[in-house]
Amino acid sequence: MNEEKISFETGADGQILIWETPKGEAAKIERNLAERIDYYVAFQSLKENNLVFIPKRQTVESIINAWDTFECNLAIQTDSYILFNPNEET
Repeated sequence: MNEEKISFETGADGQILIWETPKGEAAKIERNLAERIDYYVAFQSLKENNLVFIPKRQTVESIINAWDTFECNLAIQTDSYILFNPNEET
């Protein structure tokens, strides 16, 4: 039996964070999946607590599939994104 634990990100209020449902070009099922993924990453990355959660491409594919198939949101799983802090000095 697989003992891998799945953990999810929570906001400041303790609620599990979810990815935004696809909008605009990312929501158009007649578009190429790669284009939908590109659009989602560019325009729908999650901003929370002064951080930007940029989903990995495989994550975006799952977000789009969850929406297309079930019209539901996908919870943000730890390690499914790249974290960007716009206030951090480089």
